[in-house]
Amino acid sequence: ETAEPVYMGSGAKGSAASGNITLGEPTYATGFTKATDDIWIAAVHSSDQVAHTFTNWTEIVQGNGGGTTSRLSVWYFRYAGSNPNFSVTHTAGQSPIGGIAAFRCVKNTGSPVNVSSAIGAGTDGSIEHTAVTPTVESTKLLVINGAADDNNRTALTGYVGTIFDEAGSLCYKTT
Repeated sequence: ETAEPVYMGSGAKGSAASGNITLGEPTYATGFTKATDDIWIAAVHSSDQVAHTFTNWTEIVQGNGGGTTSRLSVWYFRYAGSNPNFSVTHTAGQSPIGGIAAFRCVKNTGSPVNVSSAIGAGTDGSIEHTAVTPTVESTKLLVINGAADDNNRTALTGYVGTIFDEAGSLCYKTT
């Protein structure tokens, strides 16, 4: 548990115009396969305020941002030999989209999350994140956001890598 968490791979995006979506199982980097205690992080966004439900997963945070046009939820699953449910329930609303990323060398008991922040409610052209200060050494900071548009993103200054990238847009997109 002293090593820094390592990103292992992501699954295909799940998206729909409305209703439920099915997220793709993470595809691991060449030479690696899923293993007990790997942590899968799922991020789901919709252009509405309709709650997301994800059985077999533990919710980290869920909330509305940007008035009535944006909802984001983040979940984790600890792999223990069998796959979880991949279907996210979204009973109505607009444009749900999401993905799953896998990590290894994560704390192997209890919650893998050291600190999380609330969902912000900005309505301008930028996405702000409230301050997060990890209290455990060798912590990986994940910046997860969503927006009710279909625009490309600009990489964050000082951060390395984009997990969900569709054709160089630095995000998963749906209209």
